Amino acid sequence: MPRRSKTERHQRLLEMLESTPFLTDEELARGLGVSIQTIRLDRMELDVAELRERIRTKASDHLINEQFIQGYRLMGDLMELEPGKKILSLLVITPEMTVPKNGMVRPYYLVAQAHTAALQLFPPDEEVFTSSANVKFIRPVQVKERILALAEVVETKGNRHRVKVVSRSDQERVFRATFIICWSESERKEDV
Repeated sequence: MPRRSKTERHQRLLEMLESTPFLTDEELARGLGVSIQTIRLDRMELDVAELRERIRTKASDHLINEQFIQGYRLMGDLMELEPGKKILSLLVITPEMTVPKNGMVRPYYLVAQAHTAALQLFPPDEEVFTSSANVKFIRPVQVKERILALAEVVETKGNRHRVKVVSRSDQERVFRATFIICWSESERKEDV
């Protein structure tokens, strides 16, 4: 294989990092057919951070505009909210949420959407915790699907709320969950 010019190598290095930002220096060196030292020098010349810094930057960029509720990152966009009764949340599945080999969504995204929707039903100043969860994955979800989760309080007994969540893609059920969400004991004692 003929050697690339430095300019071509730099261009290819930037293209590789654009498509896969978390490549190690070793992987970049293998992909470009050069030594690790050459990659390090090229990164310095191009002002490309080392892997650890690229990961940190990407993570902080991703979280800058995220919403948090009850200390949890809100997963999905709020479509409708009736506090204490029901909420609709929309989550569009992106490639970053899927397993690369099969394109299926990583399960925790559906659980996180359902759980954060359930927590959104309660006022932010009300200290609550989840005491149990029962989840069922009905069918695999793939990239570009639009998941609409409906969370509803279906029962309240004392300081315990049973919240049922049904997630659909189009009109097809893909996931369901039931959470038991309770007020903290310190708030419970204050109410007595």
